[in-house]
Order: sequence, then C-alpha cells, then structure tokens
Amino acid sequence: MGGETLNTVMHHLNIGARIILCGSISGYRSETPPPGPDNMFELVTKRIAMKGFMYTDHMDRYPKATDDLTAWLKDGRLKNAEYVLEGIENAGVAFCHMFEGKNFGKTLVKL
Repeated sequence: MGGETLNTVMHHLNIGARIILCGSISGYRSETPPPGPDNMFELVTKRIAMKGFMYTDHMDRYPKATDDLTAWLKDGRLKNAEYVLEGIENAGVAFCHMFEGKNFGKTLVKL
C-alpha cells in the first residue's frame, strides 16, 4: 500500500506527521505486490502516526459532509477533477484505467 509514492513522501514528512491509508485501487489487479517503502524507520525518527481509514467508520457524519462538500463545490473552495473518455466503446477502458492508476479524479464516460 502506498508503493513508490509513499516511499517518496516519507522523506518529506514533518515530525509528528499523520498518514491516513484508505485504499489501493491501482494495485488491485497487480500480479505482484507494489513495492513498499524501504524507509519505514522514518516513522520512528519523525514520530509519525500511520492509521487505516474506512469510510464506514464515519457514516453518521455523511449528511454534514455532503452539505459542506456541496457548498464548497458551489463557491469554488473545492475543485472537482474529472477524467473523461468519450464514447460507450471506451467504458471498459475507463474502468480498467481506474485499476491501473491512469485516471485522475472522478472517471466519466461521455456518451
């Protein structure tokens, strides 16, 4: 989980940083596990906390989160990145791109 990105990020974290782990869709279909960080001692020297996160842990907060996110999108404080492919013939490609980590943001297929 985290692979090369986490490996790079670990060198740049501040003392007392907190890392949240929440999925690894780009590695779901990998034939070999993604490389893990080779610098885990950074967790010790920088007193970093690493914790897993599941969306179901906070379902009671969904209504407020939905209201806040909607307001932030409307007033421009939050930007929504979209990865768009055109045509029904690209639906399968778009789906595979999500598992390969080739998309950025919400994946859409425009019909």
